[in-house]
Amino acid sequence: EYKDNVFQSADDSARQVDAEFHLGVSYGLKAINAVVDRNYFGGYWSGRKAKAYLESVVEEAPNYNDAYLGLGIFHYYVDLLPGILKFVAGILGFDGDKARGRNEVLLTSRSGRYFKVEAKLTYTIIRYFLEGEKQQSVKEFSELHQKYPSNAALSLILGYHYRRFGYMKQCINYCKSVPDSFITILPQIVDIKYYNLAVAHYDMNLFGEADSLFSELIQLPTRKSLYYQSAIKYYKGILAALSFRREAAVYYLGNIF
Repeated sequence: EYKDNVFQSADDSARQVDAEFHLGVSYGLKAINAVVDRNYFGGYWSGRKAKAYLESVVEEAPNYNDAYLGLGIFHYYVDLLPGILKFVAGILGFDGDKARGRNEVLLTSRSGRYFKVEAKLTYTIIRYFLEGEKQQSVKEFSELHQKYPSNAALSLILGYHYRRFGYMKQCINYCKSVPDSFITILPQIVDIKYYNLAVAHYDMNLFGEADSLFSELIQLPTRKSLYYQSAIKYYKGILAALSFRREAAVYYLGNIF
């Protein structure tokens, strides 16, 4: 086989495909980090490179099933964009198709080599949060958690689920299992932990503990989304009102975005 005027063996071709795959993964992670930092232009360029590399991989090696995870995420989430944004994304080369994306992620979860577990987690997240398939998804989250008990994402997802369905003690146990040391590498993990702990205590009418947890959450040196900032102020305002601290209640409730 000739490529760029250089003879390549089968092993060379396999290494080239591997290199393109890992470049695609690297640019995909770079795109996610850019979006988290609200650098949408940087996210677009890195995402475009990631998609191009992964498409090259499956074109050269259709059975390279790990590549379909990244492509599936692109196809699924682009289809969720509002009309005008989806139109713009299509012009920029990002075509959305939820059914196709879901099937691609499922393919990696069943036949992937490197990212089989990550694909199963992604597939279950899609089913739980975006398609409302709660019962089977929670079962699969629990099975993954038994295999990987130190995975903070799984602990917090299960904690969130049990809080939303009224099982506060289970929520608290799962959230407390997540160490605060994540603040140095994934600060949002710690935000989610304390938010769920605080709301769970609030729903149990343990208002003093809830107020302390919300105060601790405010003091964490992490960048919080507008949603978290508003939710924290809402609960702090209600808690202040319940303890007859009118000025504090007015301050917090009056500063909700």
